[in-house]
Amino acid sequence: MRVLLILLTLISFLGCSRETQLHVGVHPWIGYQPINLAQQNGLLPQNIHLIKNKTALQTKQQLLDGEINAGYLTLDEVLSLRDQGKSLSVVLITDISSGADKVLARTAITRKEDIIGKTIAYERGGVGELMLYKFLEHYGVKQSDVVLKHISLDRQYRFWESGEADMIVTYDPVSTQILRSGAQEVFNSSQMPEVIVDVLAVDSNVLENACSSIKQLVDAHFAGVSLIKDNFQESSYQIADNLGFTHEEVLTSLGGITLPSREINLQMFGDNRFFEKTREIALILKASGLLKTVPDKAVHTDQCL
Repeated sequence: MRVLLILLTLISFLGCSRETQLHVGVHPWIGYQPINLAQQNGLLPQNIHLIKNKTALQTKQQLLDGEINAGYLTLDEVLSLRDQGKSLSVVLITDISSGADKVLARTAITRKEDIIGKTIAYERGGVGELMLYKFLEHYGVKQSDVVLKHISLDRQYRFWESGEADMIVTYDPVSTQILRSGAQEVFNSSQMPEVIVDVLAVDSNVLENACSSIKQLVDAHFAGVSLIKDNFQESSYQIADNLGFTHEEVLTSLGGITLPSREINLQMFGDNRFFEKTREIALILKASGLLKTVPDKAVHTDQCL
């Protein structure tokens, strides 16, 4: 009996040791809260390690440097990294922004003359670039008509409080902080439907041998989504603590995104819609000078869903 127990323990240990260790970059954003909830509620396997960053730029750099092998980013950020030579595969659509990404201003904006000559803060190299491009396009303003200031997400609130910007391109939790100070929302991602898509991307080199671990990560994400849907009261308070929100602000912020189910993921990956969306976003990025090439084949896979 004792020998059998030793053998079973050894088999269990060997099985665990074969699991690929995933180091996953994630930064504060309402759409990434499911994986945080999974960790907080003991639903994250031990071979998956969340690396808590302050900004998407940190996650991007860690992927480039090989410090992590997966990350939560927007699709445009993934395309930017691929453009820089980093081989990444999208394995999950985590959320679609439908109002949660915002342009905030000190005064109302109704015409292009309200924007020309003004100082706009944004995060260069992140989703802020895409938001800035669409905002200026919406009002027919050129980038050369405004003063642009690159301010990373973790510095944006303090920069706004300094009074050095007339407008700022941002997202939660910073947008909620700035709105509390009296800023006005003048543009948001609902005015550019399905352009800001958040995804989980994995280093393509680990896909072949790590699909089991990636599936565990995806399962943990959906376990977090289930917590939001099935136990919203408790989950919303956890999210509020994570982001520094009030309970009411969590409700508002969640209302600005869509959390696609596993079934919707499979549909979008399987019927060419996601590839078409990828090319649409890539063409916008290329037209704005943010991308050199447009993918001619899918950057996603459903093999670990």
